[in-house]
Amino acid sequence: MSTLPIPTPPSKIQFRCLGMISAKYFPSAENPLTGNLEFNGNVFPANIHGQLNTWLRKHPEIDLTQINRLSVYVRNSSEAPFYKFCVVGVEMAESFVNTFSVRGIVRVWDFAGKSCRVTVGRNIPITKERREKYIFKPFQITLYGEMPETIPNYFCDISCKLVDGKLLVESINPIYKADKPKSKKQKPKPKKNPVIKTKKVATSAL
Repeated sequence: MSTLPIPTPPSKIQFRCLGMISAKYFPSAENPLTGNLEFNGNVFPANIHGQLNTWLRKHPEIDLTQINRLSVYVRNSSEAPFYKFCVVGVEMAESFVNTFSVRGIVRVWDFAGKSCRVTVGRNIPITKERREKYIFKPFQITLYGEMPETIPNYFCDISCKLVDGKLLVESINPIYKADKPKSKKQKPKPKKNPVIKTKKVATSAL
């Protein structure tokens, strides 16, 4: 299953968060589809995509515990090392590769700390008929490095490398200005019907 190269997106506004790295994959004892990915001395939680697992069964010559060129999806993790990977492609190759393509909207940024979070959304809209079957929520990926102060709320095409356990920005190309996220407003409390008090009127006996 070839990983070469990261293809040019068919659309200028296509979302994605993927990479190619020369790395090793070590399966866990409990489940071969989950384990750890080792790259340049850093170890990350990882799993094997189901379609790739089917392909690997037909290619026993592939040894994932040796360095191979892997095509991966990357996501944030709540625990150190703060990234997790899904291996979706593999190719035996001696040349070293370390490249990532992140395309999304820069929503959270910290220029002093040299970091930002990019929101990666869905490329294909979900129809009402398919809503229950295909559920995809946008996610955020954290990137590090120098970046222009004009990029907040821009859809950007970003090239990165994985260095010392962090995705470092190499180049960033703003594509278009996106709408600012809508703030969640609290629904107004329903008004209660006013209670009309009536005065008692004294009546004289006939």
